[in-house]
Amino acid sequence: MTYSSRALLKMLLKDVWREDKVVYVENVLYTLFFVFYSGLSVFITKLILDYLGGADASVEGFMKMILLYLLVAGISGFLFNYFGHSSYARMTYLRLEQGSRVLKKLHGVDYYHTEDTSFQGKLQHALEAFSGNNQGFEGILQALYTMVPHLMLTALFLAYLSQISIFIVVAILVNSYLLFRLKKKASEVYYESQDERNQLSRQRRSIERVAQDAEFGKDLRMYSMVHLMQKEITSRLDLILDVMKKERRRSNRWLLPGVITVTASDIVVYGLLLKNFFDGGSIGQLVMVFTLMTRLRVSLETIQMQITTFYENLSTIRDYLSFVETDYGEVERKGELIQETPSIEFKNVSFSYPGSDKEVLQDVSFTLRPGERIGIVGTNGAGKTTLIKLMLGFYPLSKGEILIGGKSVKDYASGDLYDLYNVVFQENILYGFNIAENIAMTDENIDEEKVLWALDEVEMKEKVLSYKHGLQQPVLKVVDEEGVEFSGGEKQKLCIARALYKGGEIMILDEPTSALDAVNEAKVYENYNKMVKDKTAIFISHRLASTRFCHRIFFFDQGRLLEAGTHDDLMELEGRYYDMFMVQSKYYREEEEHVSRTEAVFSY
Repeated sequence: MTYSSRALLKMLLKDVWREDKVVYVENVLYTLFFVFYSGLSVFITKLILDYLGGADASVEGFMKMILLYLLVAGISGFLFNYFGHSSYARMTYLRLEQGSRVLKKLHGVDYYHTEDTSFQGKLQHALEAFSGNNQGFEGILQALYTMVPHLMLTALFLAYLSQISIFIVVAILVNSYLLFRLKKKASEVYYESQDERNQLSRQRRSIERVAQDAEFGKDLRMYSMVHLMQKEITSRLDLILDVMKKERRRSNRWLLPGVITVTASDIVVYGLLLKNFFDGGSIGQLVMVFTLMTRLRVSLETIQMQITTFYENLSTIRDYLSFVETDYGEVERKGELIQETPSIEFKNVSFSYPGSDKEVLQDVSFTLRPGERIGIVGTNGAGKTTLIKLMLGFYPLSKGEILIGGKSVKDYASGDLYDLYNVVFQENILYGFNIAENIAMTDENIDEEKVLWALDEVEMKEKVLSYKHGLQQPVLKVVDEEGVEFSGGEKQKLCIARALYKGGEIMILDEPTSALDAVNEAKVYENYNKMVKDKTAIFISHRLASTRFCHRIFFFDQGRLLEAGTHDDLMELEGRYYDMFMVQSKYYREEEEHVSRTEAVFSY
């Protein structure tokens, strides 16, 4: 839906009124005290000069006038600054509150959008509406907040100048309008280049995050990558600078007409003011009017700048609304929860990632029965993880059909589908929460007994309880000074505990132990097999020995399901599974022998 500027402003003001009415009250008070303070500081010049030029002037009277002015100006100046700072804090809070809608939207969209470059661009535009005090949502509020008092002050000054000459007012207004149009044309140049700048900035930030992340610190030092990282960052900065230079060259063509309009206006205005003085005006009035003109020019430039800012930020608000109102496949919950463990059937499924013609999966068909243990194995890039993504409903199918309990996966609400599964992904990620929150993945109604049970299942209970704060111990030092850092193996165990706590009907291990040696990976898989009890379980690995205990094993290669059966069946077949197992088994035996020798040495 396309919104007009008026509709956007109306919507924005309604949101502010609903969220925090005090902002409007403070703006009224800020405006009144600002106009009073600014007007007084201009008109006091005429009052002082006229008094000193009068017959009754005295030092005592002059001092009283100055002291009274300082008292009144001090009080009014304090009050307009107080209400100004207070309201800015409120507007920042409102911006952060509104910005949470973007994050909520992001976490609810269909997963495959997050890997799409065009979606990332739209997301970046939407986030810009809440990225700073002078941008987007808050930028509009601050523009209005700043503009209103300057409009009232301008009206006051113009009303006074109209008593001297109406032509002064006309010249000022015409000049202001022309300057506004020219600046608006110049600002459009920057908006047209926004996509290019955002893409380059996104690349630069991504490289900088890697350069600053402790996780990559070892590689950066070992391979002397600092020069390479600096070169990549500098190259993006150079490209951004080139874009900005082009923008400046294009916007500068509007500079000369602006200088001409200002010069012409000044000639008319100051000429009329001097004429009024020589026609009998007082020196106090002349000095005051020149001071007034200086303040008026500041107010008019402020108004023009805020109007330009206002319209620029309206564009970001349009991008924000376009993003949050676009249907990206929201996570819905229809209440059709799957109470019993269902069967899962792949029927002639083929899949290509969006924007690619290469089929990652080709004509895959199989049925997973309730309570069954399935091992999905094969070479790297065989399509094993893609298979899980489709099962979870992360991507729409290119061809074929997936049935869950006899019902097409696309007919399930996303949220209900996610409730069905417990998945431990390849990336073992912990978050800057405490340990209990990392297991329960919430900070509300955490069942601590269940958390302890899950930790006990993965042999992490004693270690966690040994910490100073136990389950409430913070994780990650980068977030909290008391945060703990876990080893790779401990992270894997905690992620498995997280899956156990969730309690879905279908358990999936998507190579979370790929960093471990083959012997220890096999132990983890066998232990996890005991933990899942009578639930359906899917074990993914490129190491064939890790899934020997499964009821059936599916061997994938280059997106095709080549062989299926028990470990013994596939070994008797002497096909691709047999060949790879025999190659890998050599290394398994060597590792087992090494572990046995090491244990013997230490036990001795």
